[in-house]
Amino acid sequence: MNQLPFADMHCDTLERSFLAGEDYVRAGDGMQSFEKMRQAGQLLQFFAIFFPRRRTWGKYFKEGMPFREFPEDEIFYGELVDVFHRELALASDYMAPAFYADEVRKNNKEGKASAILTIEDGRMVMGDMDRLKKLREDNVRAIALTWNDEN
Repeated sequence: MNQLPFADMHCDTLERSFLAGEDYVRAGDGMQSFEKMRQAGQLLQFFAIFFPRRRTWGKYFKEGMPFREFPEDEIFYGELVDVFHRELALASDYMAPAFYADEVRKNNKEGKASAILTIEDGRMVMGDMDRLKKLREDNVRAIALTWNDEN
């Protein structure tokens, strides 16, 4: 039986890379990684930048970590966008970013899986169209406008 390529519309791997290190995106043992995608023959993964609730940030930190709290949203977002693109470049022989459906098809024909950058929780927009334009420039292609808390 032939395996069909598949897509997954959400993983929190980028957020977890903040705690575990950048290479977690490429080869980590969490919910998803580029290497797991390659092994499974996965077509596409949406990589979410998840903004943890500020009042529960403390649960993420363990004794001995070099930091005690998450940075402000803009800094956290910028760091994870950089990690996403840097790790894609390091895995460019089998991974590629995709911004449109035709790029997913093109990547697949070239034997590469596709990664799409998304945001979970629209609080980064804050009602500001310039912020929304900045997200698009950073190649964010999907935003979950609401989440579990106030937005």
